[in-house]
Amino acid sequence: VMEFVRGRKITDAATSLPSERRDQLVRSCFDILFTMVLEERLFHGDLHPGNVMLTEGGAVALLDLGLVGRLTPAMRDQAVDLLLAITQQDWQAVADAFYDMALRTRPVNMREFVAEVADVMDGTVAGRTLSELELGAVLGRIGETGVRFGMRVPSEYAMMIKAFLTVEGVGKVLAPSVDPVEVAKPYVAGAIRERYAPERLGSEGVRTLLSLTRVARELPPTLREVVSSVEGGRVRLGVDLSTARDLAPALKGAVAPMTDAVLAGGLVIAGAFALPHGEAALLGMPPVTLVLFALAGLTAVRLALRFRGS
Repeated sequence: VMEFVRGRKITDAATSLPSERRDQLVRSCFDILFTMVLEERLFHGDLHPGNVMLTEGGAVALLDLGLVGRLTPAMRDQAVDLLLAITQQDWQAVADAFYDMALRTRPVNMREFVAEVADVMDGTVAGRTLSELELGAVLGRIGETGVRFGMRVPSEYAMMIKAFLTVEGVGKVLAPSVDPVEVAKPYVAGAIRERYAPERLGSEGVRTLLSLTRVARELPPTLREVVSSVEGGRVRLGVDLSTARDLAPALKGAVAPMTDAVLAGGLVIAGAFALPHGEAALLGMPPVTLVLFALAGLTAVRLALRFRGS
């Protein structure tokens, strides 16, 4: 469906407007951007200043949506994690979030990558107020750093970064005082609420259970094949017992965290299945679900303490 829109390129049409009106237009541009990326997860894939128009009626219009980007809920969560880490100036979290987002072409030296990310952040973020941050430029620099370590962002993220750069560029021309981070806050908060909504936790719990069921179904035949290969002499195993005396403590230290992880996962799945049963008591969840999720949280804390102690 095509529609003829009368208007002019926004950076040409709005420069002569009063500052208050320019502020409104730039906030509208950021609202459109964050609505597309963080709420709808469907956004303009080739956004540049020529595609952002101020109509004769005074509205902001986006042209040429022949190319669009689409984020899955998981991809949107990763983008939110990265944005939060940048605004909180947590360089380790920035590196971790980008690592989760990226497609890796070779093993990544995380120690060196974190150090490089810290250098980038020190030059582009540290010491600046939120209103002075240029999120699009920061995201682009992080992406360039990732490429040097064998990581590249999926095309959807690349289009998202381009959209950020375009809207920030419009903002710098028309209303530099508008703080994009402040505009983004309600959209980020909404994305976080959706991530932890009972309905989504329940559906993710079901998917996890189905995955575990599939693994449980496929594992026995695989093990039988391995055992058959060993018995038939097609597989030879070598065991070095010179360090056997150190094996028991190592196994003990490995089994305990695995037990906690399995227990926490089971409690989350059980809590998800309990969501439809019982009346909502708190946060829209029945008491049984709250108790199971609380136990899962305590188990996760114990797991984290085990890793910290190791």
